[in-house]
Amino acid sequence: MQLSNLFFVLATTHAMTLCNNTIFENPSDWGAASGSWFSGWVESGLPLPVSPIPPPMNMKNTCVAYAKKKEVCCNDETLTAIATSVTAAKDAIATAVSVLKDEKKFANQIIGLVGPAIKAFCPSGSTPLLPGGICPKLTTTITTYTQRLIDDATNIATDQATCGDALTTYAGGLACMACEVDFAQYIDLENMVINMAENTCDRVYDACVQTISKDVETLFDTVNDFVGALLNDVAGCGDICKNLIPKITLEDMCGGTIKSPGDCRHYVCYEMLDGLASNAWLAFSNILSSIENQNLESRRLTTPKITVSSTNNNEENIELLRRYLLNVPLELENVVRTDSNQQKDQVGEDQVSEDQVSEDQGDANTILSSASHYVSKGYDPYAIGCQDTKTCAGFPFFSLLVIAACVVGVVALAMVVKKRAARRRSEEYDDVKTIGGYGTMP
Repeated sequence: MQLSNLFFVLATTHAMTLCNNTIFENPSDWGAASGSWFSGWVESGLPLPVSPIPPPMNMKNTCVAYAKKKEVCCNDETLTAIATSVTAAKDAIATAVSVLKDEKKFANQIIGLVGPAIKAFCPSGSTPLLPGGICPKLTTTITTYTQRLIDDATNIATDQATCGDALTTYAGGLACMACEVDFAQYIDLENMVINMAENTCDRVYDACVQTISKDVETLFDTVNDFVGALLNDVAGCGDICKNLIPKITLEDMCGGTIKSPGDCRHYVCYEMLDGLASNAWLAFSNILSSIENQNLESRRLTTPKITVSSTNNNEENIELLRRYLLNVPLELENVVRTDSNQQKDQVGEDQVSEDQVSEDQGDANTILSSASHYVSKGYDPYAIGCQDTKTCAGFPFFSLLVIAACVVGVVALAMVVKKRAARRRSEEYDDVKTIGGYGTMP
């Protein structure tokens, strides 16, 4: 072997046996930022041993998937930093989910969009400015839909927690990649992407799609139904009322940008799961927190600008209230969109031309500057992390053994019962033959 070739082989072998995983040596290159779940090591990187070592003794709860490996690239210090990071992720998610823990307050915030109008036309202790029994009907409708909104908020909070658990599992599993000796096969340095398994995309998407899309749609449908019921109380228009209401449609309910409007799966797999970046993990909660942050109950009757007066006749008052109610869904949409855009520093993005939208959107399967890329044999953060959180799909191995033992026991018991029954029938048959039964001569 030539000397130059020998040096090449030695250098290659040396590089392959070092624990110099660039993701954890330079986390900021892979989306890490201060204030995120890994902020404890974002500046200095995750502490790693120089070369592979036997698995540390305290792998009982952190990165247990690597506990039986021959060698790993993580030591006790690494595992401590990973465990601290996952705890920080859990705390951050729990804080975000707690926004909806007071479901009644959340529901009253939305009811507050119509509260000022109802109070203006149906003042407490004074003569109503609407004819007949309209005011009592409005009160009943508000009571009914307050409960529906409470139910919607409860569902969102529950499903957000499920999504949060999946994100925590992903976070822990991705951090445990620091233990992977063969990490180089999962990293594309040329394109700066991590080659991940589709399973991670599938599992987190399944856990999050309900809250980032379906639950939010249900909430907005409830708001539209609420306004339709109020219009019916005022104008008696029945089902036609719903057709008069501008439906709330938010393109960014899935964290959509001009690049990927409304594509929830793309958003989850390439933006929420963007390498070490966690800024989009709870971005969908902006839709809810923006409502929570607005003091809607104190809003004045300004949309549209109208003046309620006791000198107005009944028809004028009904028309004023009808016009106001028709604008409620749009007002809610504007509140959400404005607050969300402010948080993303993207004010004015909605004014981008359609040509730009089409040009920027591109193929939904394009990586679009994400650090995550999905391949058939990629690294699977979810499958690694779920072993720590004990949330992997299917039964644990020991449970299968217990079930197998139970099945064997049941089968054995059935055989014993069957043998005893056969013996008893044989004894009865012998008794019959003795006394001259069927099969014997008289």
